[in-house]
Amino acid sequence: MKQKKLVLIDGFSYLYRAYYAFPNLKDKEGQFIGAQYGMTKMMKKIFSQDYVKYASIIFDARGKNFRHNLFKQYKRNRNPMPENLKTQIYPILNTIKNFGIPIIIKKGVEADDVIGTIAKKAEKEKWKILICTNDKDFIQLISKNIFITNRNLDEILGIEEVLQKFGIHPNLFVDYIALVGDRADNIPGVPGIGKVTAVKLLSRIGNLKKIYYKIKNLEKNKIVDLKKIFLILKEYKKTAFLSYKLAKIRTNLDLKVNLKNFFLNKKEILKNIKSAEKILNLKNFF
Repeated sequence: MKQKKLVLIDGFSYLYRAYYAFPNLKDKEGQFIGAQYGMTKMMKKIFSQDYVKYASIIFDARGKNFRHNLFKQYKRNRNPMPENLKTQIYPILNTIKNFGIPIIIKKGVEADDVIGTIAKKAEKEKWKILICTNDKDFIQLISKNIFITNRNLDEILGIEEVLQKFGIHPNLFVDYIALVGDRADNIPGVPGIGKVTAVKLLSRIGNLKKIYYKIKNLEKNKIVDLKKIFLILKEYKKTAFLSYKLAKIRTNLDLKVNLKNFFLNKKEILKNIKSAEKILNLKNFF
């Protein structure tokens, strides 16, 4: 029996890309439509692919989630959403629904957690999963049946690609972020631990718990100044494990999801996208 494939799309990853591709695009009434226009173009590219037969787009819900309760500074370094984008959110969500594409938004968690939960559920049911995103946090989900592609669909990351690119297995990527931090999400990491040192620690010893369990033996390693690293790790142990909790994607949410409901009427979707393109083009040029 042929293995079913599920495509999970990180909605806001695409939304921001669409907005910044056409930030000043307006209709004849002066309303900004750049994000709507760009999003429609990108949806056309995705849903024109022959392998896309089951799919969903997942968006973050408004408001804070459990990570903000763990760390008040979480994502606080980010600029507010541009007003010209805010006004396009609901029209875009309605447009996607009208295309016939399933949308999921769940309060209290992030789209990452919803995607992670659905991906792992699909994997247990012997599906192959492709996550469309430019967010490297999803690397932690990669397995024999879970892959990541970028927004241009021109690069696919699996286990081997992650090993070549980062020097560690995907199942150590959360530990990697816990050590080096993540500026995009304002995850602190451990000060003084860079990418090279983090990879050496993880590849030689294992995950974060193993590193702290065996921390007394780190001084024997002659490649890096591990005496200094030992002192840093000891001082910032709480920060390291906090960073781990912030970076860890939840895969056990209580979602009432039936994978078969993600089946797409491709003919209808592409027809609706084509119609939307015509309308947006008319709005732009007349």
